[in-house]
Amino acid sequence: MSITPNLGLALPSHGSTNWDLPLNGNFTILDGVVGGNVIPRTINYSVLANNSGAFFTNTGAVGEVDFILPISPTSGLKFSFCVDALFLVKVIATGGAKIRYLNIASGVNGNIASSSQGNIVSIICIGVSSTDSVIEWLVSSMTGAWVIT
Repeated sequence: MSITPNLGLALPSHGSTNWDLPLNGNFTILDGVVGGNVIPRTINYSVLANNSGAFFTNTGAVGEVDFILPISPTSGLKFSFCVDALFLVKVIATGGAKIRYLNIASGVNGNIASSSQGNIVSIICIGVSSTDSVIEWLVSSMTGAWVIT
């Protein structure tokens, strides 16, 4: 069985039997991508590739919440993060990746953070940058002040 490159959907071989398990998994992934899921987190969370398209918040948190991005992301993965509780939300790159907003880039495995209620940042993985040959997460939209380090 092969896997699609963007979402990791299962592609059962032609004529294979027992398609139910791979297809059920595919529907779960697709629901996460197009379903517009709002996912509140009150503690640190390792974001999964199949969370692509999700809108994360820190609703209910009583302290800083770190969102750790996937280690080996594929181009096109996208996530949004919102400060709801009045605590720091930090989005952290992994696997040698950087986060870039316009001409401002984080360090390797850097982050983007905010603690102002209502601030939102959306990011998308653009793959390996031609500038410095590392995986980059590009800020596609931002409301409020976010700090990149």
